[in-house]
Amino acid sequence: MENTTTANDTLNDNSLDHSQQQYYTCQSSPLTSSLTKQETSPYTSTSSPVGLVTTSTSSKRLANDPTTFQRKQSKLAHVITTTTATTDEEEGTATTIRGRLDITPPPPSATSTTSIQVPSSTSTSTTASIRQNAFEPELPDWGIHTDAWAFLQSLHPDYQCHYLTRQAAEGNSSTGYVFGRRPECDFTFTQNEISKRHCFIYMERGCDSNKESGISIYLEDISSNGTFVNGNRVGTGERVLLRSGDRIQLYRRDCFAEDDKRHSFYRVILPPNFEVAEFHSTYRVGKPLGKGNFATVYKAYNRIEAYEGSQPRYVAVKSIKKSKLDKKPRLLPSIIQEIGILMSLEAHPCVIKIEKVFDEPKYIYLVLEYVRGGDLFDLVSSNVCLSEEQTRFIFFQLFAGIKFLHDRQVVHRDLKPENVLVVDPVKLQIKISDFGLAKTTSAKQQNLDSQCGTPNYVAPEILDPAGLRNYNKSCDLWSLGVILYICLCGFPPFNDDMAPPSMKEQIRGGIYSYPAKYWDHISTEAKDLIDRLLTVDPSSRINVEDARMHPWMTMDLEDLRSRVQGLDDSALELLQHYETNASVPQTQLINTQIYHG
Repeated sequence: MENTTTANDTLNDNSLDHSQQQYYTCQSSPLTSSLTKQETSPYTSTSSPVGLVTTSTSSKRLANDPTTFQRKQSKLAHVITTTTATTDEEEGTATTIRGRLDITPPPPSATSTTSIQVPSSTSTSTTASIRQNAFEPELPDWGIHTDAWAFLQSLHPDYQCHYLTRQAAEGNSSTGYVFGRRPECDFTFTQNEISKRHCFIYMERGCDSNKESGISIYLEDISSNGTFVNGNRVGTGERVLLRSGDRIQLYRRDCFAEDDKRHSFYRVILPPNFEVAEFHSTYRVGKPLGKGNFATVYKAYNRIEAYEGSQPRYVAVKSIKKSKLDKKPRLLPSIIQEIGILMSLEAHPCVIKIEKVFDEPKYIYLVLEYVRGGDLFDLVSSNVCLSEEQTRFIFFQLFAGIKFLHDRQVVHRDLKPENVLVVDPVKLQIKISDFGLAKTTSAKQQNLDSQCGTPNYVAPEILDPAGLRNYNKSCDLWSLGVILYICLCGFPPFNDDMAPPSMKEQIRGGIYSYPAKYWDHISTEAKDLIDRLLTVDPSSRINVEDARMHPWMTMDLEDLRSRVQGLDDSALELLQHYETNASVPQTQLINTQIYHG
């Protein structure tokens, strides 16, 4: 199976009900079994501590490989938490990407930035009153800006108004518009109350039951201190449907009057007409690439681009039938979570990219970047195992992608070979995919407590009983340790076929071995990195930055440099871009050797 991306998470979301979807309407225009894959299966919640349950299996055997390596995915209800206002102290290295919107022109100083300069919170009420009386909000001109699907009307003299026009991912940008303190955000601010990545706005296409097309505009809150719409807090990880006239505040202070400009930001205004087309009017769907329990992924191309004579540009379309969600209503929020996370991420060569979303009466369509080379599972299966040099390059990319996600407070929670897509099986370029279980955290709330993941790859702390379960982004490093083990020998370190003890107890105890027949030729450094990734205590587990600098990752820099330099120019440029702000001197030195020789 090529390029599978299943949507399966179970996250509480009180703000969204697609049965009552509202659109802004527009005029139409061990070692003894074979290696197999398994389809996704949900966790089953009971009154007792939750266990791992697998309900369906589709066998795919490995020629010449004596061991079993299975696809198993499971989901549980997630817990949404909110936090009280506090100064945001998020960690993460700031980077800059070309093509962003600057809210204000930079001042003439040589050390100026593009961040908004706002009135001090200690300014006098008299000054604030003068500024309020002198400021008149600008009105949109839809006759000139016919391509805009929303207008952000500034309610503060220091902010500029903006027309939102992005209908798909453009260049290195995210598909949605991101607000925050990080320089790569589309709208940048300097106030400490605003998170580094605070919230984002994006558009979904759709049509109602009468086939009348339209758009839905959403704001999703990813902040520590809260984003407010019409004075109501959205809630971290939640999204709200925006309507024309809604006021957006990036923070609120009780000591300020409701109309005080110091916590006034924007009003969203929607156009009287905005033409959109239905999914099948826009895309021609081809063969299926993969199928899960609730979604099918198809290869497709844009009809309009093909009609205009250009070479068809293929995309992967994840088609989700809504009727199948009726029996699993808590799976819908996982789809929303996946959409939101992908919409908020700027381009990275090691992470899959979303282009558009169509939400129609019977189906939800996610238009994703097309990856033609299958997945890492297939790559390992066809080769029995990979060499240390091949695996090192794959993990150079995996560590880069996971660092990118973790820096943006995104925990994947379902890393496995099936969710690592292969762009080019010769160059071994890869992309992390399937964000159905991913979760956005915040500086205030970095720990998670829901049981989810895939049994063979799940971290031991996720298996703790509900009252004791508490984990963070280090769960992704454990999963990478399992993948590293598999790449080098072709079978998993933990497996029910090796019971007793059970696979769950193997994972909780960190019980695995390196059978001589398969591991005697593997370097000590590789085994040491696996051991450090598969450390049961998450506080002692190696982090992603240290993993990138591990001796095994740096023991053959010439080969690694050659493989990195073999990537296409756009991927290489983006990788270099994200490494420019490396804060660790050793990382800077290694990067210089890899990218510049």
